[in-house]
Amino acid sequence: MTKIFIEGYESETDLDLDILKSASGFERMHNLISLARLIRAVDIEEGGGHPGWLEDLRVKLVGVMGNYRSCIEKFGQKDYV
Repeated sequence: MTKIFIEGYESETDLDLDILKSASGFERMHNLISLARLIRAVDIEEGGGHPGWLEDLRVKLVGVMGNYRSCIEKFGQKDYV
């Protein structure tokens, strides 16, 4: 699917293929920054008398953090030297 998109994009504009080679590094940086933001966002006391919606949101964001951590771990298993 990505290959088809790239081919279509190339047919409409110039595409620097060196940027595509860096795409996984950009994705990794996005995941790291997003995880850091979420860590700060959920840094509230658990059971501190917060409204139910806030506690529910915190639980959902912790789940999203787990997804980012998994992606980051997968990147860590690859060679990015």
